[in-house]
Amino acid sequence: KNILDVGSGTGNLCIKLKKSGYNTTGIDFSKEGIALFKQKDINAKVFYGDITQGLPFSDNSFDGLCTNNTIYTLPEDSRPLVFREFYRVVKPGGVILVSNLAEGFSSIAIYLVHIKESLKNKGLVPTLVDFIHFLIPTIKIFYYNILIKKEHTGGSYSFLTESKQRSLLKSAGFSVLGETRVYGNQAVFTWAKK
Repeated sequence: KNILDVGSGTGNLCIKLKKSGYNTTGIDFSKEGIALFKQKDINAKVFYGDITQGLPFSDNSFDGLCTNNTIYTLPEDSRPLVFREFYRVVKPGGVILVSNLAEGFSSIAIYLVHIKESLKNKGLVPTLVDFIHFLIPTIKIFYYNILIKKEHTGGSYSFLTESKQRSLLKSAGFSVLGETRVYGNQAVFTWAKK
């Protein structure tokens, strides 16, 4: 199966999918993110591009498409075109998975759910070891989320609601199959089919 990861960033999702046997292609607007992706996987198939200007792929190129925490970074008026492009490059019967932080999301809530799950699955000592090991990256994540929220109040980001994400998929021609909340109920995850 050929999968396109839109907003592939540093490649974490593409690399996981590739290890599971998928043929992955990434596209991102961050040259720095792509450079890190290529350091992790020198054979990565990843493209630099502005998805608001269209996708550089032929019609019906991919069996599936995923995008995680990318759509809220796009100007609202460009989103219908982006979703039409998603529809264009996905094969008939192909699946699209879309996940985005929701309006009013809380970084703390996401973090607390992760700790709770770790305690349940690993126990206290491994969770404490992880907590110490990931303390600096965690502080950075909270810092970046504060910056994201500040930019949002200035109008740079527009977080999604369930109805908006569904609407974008339906307007592009996809049939919505399901939807749920993820990341400690702080993000909207929707899956649909062409």
